[in-house]
Amino acid sequence: FTLDPKILPQLLFPIGSLNKKQVRRIAVQKALPVFDKKDSTGICFVGKEDYRPFVENYAKKHNLKRPEKGLLRLYPTGEILAEHKGVHYFTVGQRKGLGVSSNRALFVIQIDRQNNEVWLGAEQELYSRSAEVVNAHWLDEAQPGEKLNVKVRFHDKGSPAYIYKKEQSYLLKFVQPKKAITPGQSAVFYRGRQVLGGGTIHKGLSS
Repeated sequence: FTLDPKILPQLLFPIGSLNKKQVRRIAVQKALPVFDKKDSTGICFVGKEDYRPFVENYAKKHNLKRPEKGLLRLYPTGEILAEHKGVHYFTVGQRKGLGVSSNRALFVIQIDRQNNEVWLGAEQELYSRSAEVVNAHWLDEAQPGEKLNVKVRFHDKGSPAYIYKKEQSYLLKFVQPKKAITPGQSAVFYRGRQVLGGGTIHKGLSS
């Protein structure tokens, strides 16, 4: 969705109609090298290394601010549950590896980087009815109030949402509450199979 619309007429996708299995089958028939390894959506430049020590080592190497310890708080009361090793150990929606024991399932609800705090709560607190998107980039126009299919993460199948223009951002109102809308991730807008555009999620909203 970040492509410049001006270059779209110049692009060619010669195998765009084929899936991976078909491409690999053709490669075998043509005696081309075939690397039939498991697909990955990890961070390619990190390799097999855990990304958390990678972040710490990168910060040390480039004299950047190192990740610091902070507090784990219970949402919405603010009760202190434990101490964490750094916010880079967490992502919104995470359930395992939280470093705290509880008699009920807890999830990462919010990551407050400014105060170096991670908020944990019940799964129901992960759902948002709307979201604010900034830095939008468009390949085609959307009509005010148009219902689009919106994906908020890589493996997301998409959810219907109505889109509205604000002064410096866009408001998405989901038909059904959406789980784990994460600030900093991309929201991509579809009209059927057409990619209309997308932007950066600023925050999820409860109403």
